[in-house]
Amino acid sequence: MMVIVAALISIPITIYFMTKWLNNFAFKVDINWWVFVVAFIVATVVVLSTVAIHSIRASRINAIEALRYE
Repeated sequence: MMVIVAALISIPITIYFMTKWLNNFAFKVDINWWVFVVAFIVATVVVLSTVAIHSIRASRINAIEALRYE
């Protein structure tokens, strides 16, 4: 959910500033929509893999040993 909110906030801001910056060059270049889709997919994969790794690591810990150290 936080990745979606971050994308909704950052995409319009990025389009605005990148368009202004790219218009200063002699050769005009447009920002393609698929760049944002790829960035969103990569961010989602990173977040999901990080959460999955930490969840698996936390589920494999023996609760008694974890409480013994505290």
